[in-house]
Amino acid sequence: MYRILLLAQANLEPAAQGSAPAAAPAPAAAPAAQEAAGRAACGQGDMLTMILWMVLFVGLMYFLLIRPQKKQRQEHEKFLSGLKKGDRVVTSGGILGTIKGITSTVVTLDLGEGVSMRVRKEGVTGLQTEPAGEAAKSESKEN
Repeated sequence: MYRILLLAQANLEPAAQGSAPAAAPAPAAAPAAQEAAGRAACGQGDMLTMILWMVLFVGLMYFLLIRPQKKQRQEHEKFLSGLKKGDRVVTSGGILGTIKGITSTVVTLDLGEGVSMRVRKEGVTGLQTEPAGEAAKSESKEN
């Protein structure tokens, strides 16, 4: 708005005096140059800030999602390498069984009464634990 007023004033003054139009006054050019330089510096600062936020966001995602998942996968691989015959396990589908045979990729489970089942080794999610109710029942039967 300030520039428009200065230009309008510059165009009106020479016409009122009857001479040819003159160039814009020197003081008007200096603030415009300063304003353009300020915008350029501000744009560089905004870009740097945006890059900094992106780096922080990627770092946060790494520590909140990627790193814990990697640690969990390593623990599961360690668990799978420690499986042996006779371990009572649970599959990802919730099937309970005892390991009857094991290879590098397949586990054969004994489900009871002569029923066996083959599952991928990655499908074994954990060792079977007795629920608290069954543990209490087995203790009372022993006494």
